[in-house]
Amino acid sequence: MRIFIWVVLTAALVWALSMLMGGGKPSTEKKPSRPWYARVKSGKPLRDDRDAKVYKTVVIGGKTWMAENLNYQTPRGSWCYRNNDSNCVKYGRLYNWKTAKSACPSGWHLPTVDEWDDLGKAAGSQRDTYNGLINWGGAGKNLKASSGWDSYNTGRKTERRGARSADGQRTYMADEPNKSGDGINRYGFSALPGGNRRPDDYFFTVGTDGTWWTATTSRNKGSAGTMSMSHRTDDLDEATSPKDYGFSVRCVLGEGDAADGQSEEDDEIYERNEKEQAEQAEQQIAIDSSYFTDERDRKKYRAVMIGGKRWMAENLSYKTPDSWCYDGMIDSCAKYGRLYRWTSASSAACPAGWHLPFREDWYGLAQAVGGKQRRAGWKGTIDWDGVSKKLKAKSGWNDHDGNSGNGTDNYGFHAMPGGYYSGAFRGIGNRGEWWSATWDDSGVFYARLYNGSNELSEHYDDKTGNRSVRCVETSSADLAKMKHEEELMRQRAEQLRNEELQRQKEEEQQRKREEEQRKKEEEQRKKETAQKIEKATAVFTDLRDGKKYRSVKIGGKTWMAENLNYTTPSGSWCYDNQASNCAKYGRLYNWKTAKTACPEGWHLSTRHDWDWLSQASVSEKKSNGGSIYWHGSGAKLRNKKGWNEFQGKSGDGTDDFGFAALPGGARNYRNGGSFDNLGYYGYWWTATEGNSGFANHRNMGYTLDYVEERNQDVDYGFSVRCVADN
Repeated sequence: MRIFIWVVLTAALVWALSMLMGGGKPSTEKKPSRPWYARVKSGKPLRDDRDAKVYKTVVIGGKTWMAENLNYQTPRGSWCYRNNDSNCVKYGRLYNWKTAKSACPSGWHLPTVDEWDDLGKAAGSQRDTYNGLINWGGAGKNLKASSGWDSYNTGRKTERRGARSADGQRTYMADEPNKSGDGINRYGFSALPGGNRRPDDYFFTVGTDGTWWTATTSRNKGSAGTMSMSHRTDDLDEATSPKDYGFSVRCVLGEGDAADGQSEEDDEIYERNEKEQAEQAEQQIAIDSSYFTDERDRKKYRAVMIGGKRWMAENLSYKTPDSWCYDGMIDSCAKYGRLYRWTSASSAACPAGWHLPFREDWYGLAQAVGGKQRRAGWKGTIDWDGVSKKLKAKSGWNDHDGNSGNGTDNYGFHAMPGGYYSGAFRGIGNRGEWWSATWDDSGVFYARLYNGSNELSEHYDDKTGNRSVRCVETSSADLAKMKHEEELMRQRAEQLRNEELQRQKEEEQQRKREEEQRKKEEEQRKKETAQKIEKATAVFTDLRDGKKYRSVKIGGKTWMAENLNYTTPSGSWCYDNQASNCAKYGRLYNWKTAKTACPEGWHLSTRHDWDWLSQASVSEKKSNGGSIYWHGSGAKLRNKKGWNEFQGKSGDGTDDFGFAALPGGARNYRNGGSFDNLGYYGYWWTATEGNSGFANHRNMGYTLDYVEERNQDVDYGFSVRCVADN
């Protein structure tokens, strides 16, 4: 009986508590269920029978994913970050794409982009595409591990709450606190930032970026699809990357479909051809290390045969008048050789029977070791990928960003980072720079290797500064070329001397003419002191193309009141190559073309034409740092509209004299001909030549109340204003 009473009392107590907690009635509401594609549960642990490693798994959107990065060591094609085993334990291994395709355990496969897309759908919030590539906004935050990602500085300032300075102003902290890059790991995917590996064994971005291979290839045979997350964003992004890079791998349960894109057979043929080409290149290189003695100082140097040329395998250290040891230290000369001025390197540095290499010699070296040529850059300079590591010595190079800067020295070239001199000694241990014998009037080409790059890069500079020298043994063909180059140098030197004498003669004649003209103009100006500057405008027609131009008379001279827009056969351009810019601002001309561009009866404005214009517009002449400024002219000559603002201040002028100057910008002939400063600056050539290769021009800038006189390289593209001959 007692037991029965105890059971009844217990049941009553439980019922009373449930009534109190549930509001007096049992709940009939159902919890909302997540869509099918967002359902998540922990998967059965995966044991990789190949090495007995065990991986966590997770089921997301109906697919079972590894919840850790793969860490299976393949015979080749995979690495620990910076070759440190502890990084494999934390982040898994990095694989090239070929290895990644077959790295997953039996019964698992490398996921396709579509499978990652399904994962993004299950874990993301907003799907977008950019140039055909997928972005899942918010998916990264949900998939990233809750620790292990680096923080980052937003760069924003934050107010120090409640704090005031002595004068009552608000005070601010230096920076907003760093923002965490970690995720919330909502689905147990635990994505970690394993970083990346370049083919030259350079590792980067561990802790900040995670990139995972997909089984999907791209249109480019050398690339495949990847998915990535960053510590700075909450997104999951699709991209394409070269197949020889090293990225992380996540596997998905199931055999999977064949990778879309090119076939496996195509990929193997591509790789086989690459291998055969590399083998053929190696077969052409006969390495025949030997020594020779420089009879001038009895120093011995190693030499090596590469690509049919015998190169010095050490930097030259023969003392010439224009050569130095780095920082003046004898030990530097012993290790890295001397640094030479080009004039010395090209004429007196190499021993008898050897010569300073031409550009073509450096190209042959790069090709012989399997370098891939890049598109030509400024002045036609060429860079060669895949070269640096094979040519650099195995020791002596500084690390770069935590990666070794040393090479593999495959061909015995033994390149050492001797640095360079340009106003100061720089770069020892980080870069090697070597002169070539190829030059033109303004400069010379040289080769560079760098501790943070796997390319042999070519550069162009003037003939000053000091760099290392590698000599090449002289063949009969080289002798003929060297004699030809010497004759060209002699002829060019003679030509330059004659040109300089002629220039001086013409300059003196021009100076006399300008002085006579100045006196005449000064007399005329005095006669017109009491007269106002004529602002009456007229219209004339250029009979060459029928275009009409406004003209204005200022200070007794008739000027075009618009920039010239006559299309020459060569040497002139529309800004950004857009005809609409020509219609508004006129064309841009190099100086040679500008001198002959004006219509009949008109001429390119001279330096004194502009001086007279500036005087007529009531300005003050000042000099500073080699430039001349006509203060007070800028605003009066600028057009009333068409100039950009700066910090809320209009750049437009008052156009007091009807000159209507417009900011047509300029064309920089370097880097393929870029355009600059449209709407901000106007530049106008004068007919007056400056130093060799330069000519006089005037410019006006938005919001600046002066006209500046300077000299510039004659290959630049500037606007033209013509002046009537009468």
